[in-house]
Amino acid sequence: MKDKATSELCLRARFVKFLYEYFKSNGGVTDHPAFFEEQLPFIVEAIISIQYYHNQILDQKGGVNTPSTINDNLITGNLLKDQFYRYLEQLEMDANNRITLIQHARSIFEYVDIGQYLEKHCNHYEAYKNKQYHHPFERTVNEFIQAEWIEEIVQIILELVDLDADNQAYLRIYLQRIYLTNAALFNLVAVLMADMMDVENSIKAKVVKFATWFGIAQQMMNDNCDVVPSSLLFKNTVAKLVTDAQADLKNKCFTLPLVIHLKFCPSGIISNYLNDYKANMQEEDFFDETIKSLSIFFSITISKKVSEGFLFTINT
Repeated sequence: MKDKATSELCLRARFVKFLYEYFKSNGGVTDHPAFFEEQLPFIVEAIISIQYYHNQILDQKGGVNTPSTINDNLITGNLLKDQFYRYLEQLEMDANNRITLIQHARSIFEYVDIGQYLEKHCNHYEAYKNKQYHHPFERTVNEFIQAEWIEEIVQIILELVDLDADNQAYLRIYLQRIYLTNAALFNLVAVLMADMMDVENSIKAKVVKFATWFGIAQQMMNDNCDVVPSSLLFKNTVAKLVTDAQADLKNKCFTLPLVIHLKFCPSGIISNYLNDYKANMQEEDFFDETIKSLSIFFSITISKKVSEGFLFTINT
């Protein structure tokens, strides 16, 4: 199940190879180059591919919006996860490293599930409107994430946009959610690689923070792109269709661009849509409003600032 093409074409696989080269140049042990150059990039992409099947159900993307397509995705995702763990159990590697690898893989799936719970129960407009701050996983989330890094990113945002207490509370829930659903994968892969390559703790700490901020910034940019209407998209992918444009708005999911937009334009057509379940989607009008209010530009600027933060981390 080795796939060199994967490591050349996919973002997360390239990320693994980048970390491998970085750790290697900083004294990391390189006894098993094939694992880091071929197998681990494949494993990371396999995790994401399995998650897509369930994400498409939850977000109603990729045409997965009927009982038949939902059932197909659910069965396929579950079967792939079973096959995935069987593949990990059969890898030729040190038994302790295999146990650690499986534990990290399970953690990634668990983090994503909790993040998806936050999205569906706390990180949508109804929860925001009703000030639904609390959830059953509060203690667990605090154990899983580095809260101080979340606060650093909150401060970056507040330097550009003055948000009241309610908006700050939901901004933190959003950041926790994307930490769990996206950044945790990069975080745990960095931890795994640093431990397996026996790198110094100072190097490990720097790279783990870099990896986490990279994942957060990447999801922020993804959420910014969601604002673009389908009329400006020209290409379907395996994971996403053109018709998935503005899916966050359609699902009334609370994201960075929406937080910023409601601050800049609290009573526009987007706000009206969020408050009226009978309202029709107006993709081009929504997009125009984010342009005219400048909210999307501020959201993009914030994403760039976070990107500068993780680049500073790795270069110091």
